[in-house]
Amino acid sequence: SEQGIKVTVFSYSTNAGQTYEEDGITVIRTHVKNGSLWRWYLAVDIFLKNNRFTVIEDADYQGSAWLYQLLHRRKEDYIHLRLHTCTKLIARFEGGTTLLKEAKVAAMNLIERYNAKKANLISAPSIAIADLTAALWKIENDQIAYLPLPFRINTAEPATSVNGGDYLLYFGRIQQRKGADVFLKMIAKDFLKDSGLKLKLIGNDICSFEKKLKQINNQTAQSVIIESRVYDRESIIPDISRAKVIILPSHFESFGLTALEALWFNPKTFVLSNSGPREVMTALQLESNLLDEASLVDNPEYIWGKINQAVPELTEIRQRINDNFGYQKIAGQLKAILESRGISIT
Repeated sequence: SEQGIKVTVFSYSTNAGQTYEEDGITVIRTHVKNGSLWRWYLAVDIFLKNNRFTVIEDADYQGSAWLYQLLHRRKEDYIHLRLHTCTKLIARFEGGTTLLKEAKVAAMNLIERYNAKKANLISAPSIAIADLTAALWKIENDQIAYLPLPFRINTAEPATSVNGGDYLLYFGRIQQRKGADVFLKMIAKDFLKDSGLKLKLIGNDICSFEKKLKQINNQTAQSVIIESRVYDRESIIPDISRAKVIILPSHFESFGLTALEALWFNPKTFVLSNSGPREVMTALQLESNLLDEASLVDNPEYIWGKINQAVPELTEIRQRINDNFGYQKIAGQLKAILESRGISIT
């Protein structure tokens, strides 16, 4: 948009629909009732049928444009499928399957795979996602371009981190895929014993974490604070910046936006060494912020070495984030990818 390219964002709202201009971008939010996925597919189909664009970017991993591709796609359309993850991958890491859930996953996988097969360009935010989806959908790896998610935080918060809190912080959904089991194993090892620190978890508890915690009787278990709530970015900034350390032990992430949010306000942010977060930390030259899961759960002393390690200044980390994942950087990469395929949007 800043380069004079006309951009339209078509999304949905569970409240009233609306159309407005923001930063030179036309935003159209159509009203779709919560959970009405098929209404959303139909809305996308009708919108794309009635409008023409040089590039159509489908940024919904559930394949919002598949119905349009099936029924009304024009020969001249150029469709870019921007992967986030896919339903089958999420199901694999979350577990707890039932026959109904398996049927739903199978149906969604067919839709997503069809959408991918028909797209002109597929991009993935990490090499991990590219490799896994290529294997699941039987697509050649060289058909998927590497394109990280863009990152920007609009805030007047100064580039300082307090790090003076008496707690270790996790924020996000409290669930298996996000590493709830890792915390339970660490707590069982009494890793905060005699430290005077607490473990604060902020997010919706959707795996009966609190119930499982009550089965552990030690000093660390008594030092856990659970704030089971939905939060917005602005409200959680103070919790992030004041935390002694932030631990985000997800077993799988397509990229690592949560890690970038945390790093923006606190350089002592640590993630498990896997999938998207590992690639993000490597790009930022913060390999020392990667955690080995086995060491984390087996050795209570391991995390203390991380807490006490030296880290770059916050201003330096923010500069690295902008250089690697800023909007200008990623927009330039997308434009270059399209131009390499003969698509000009100037």
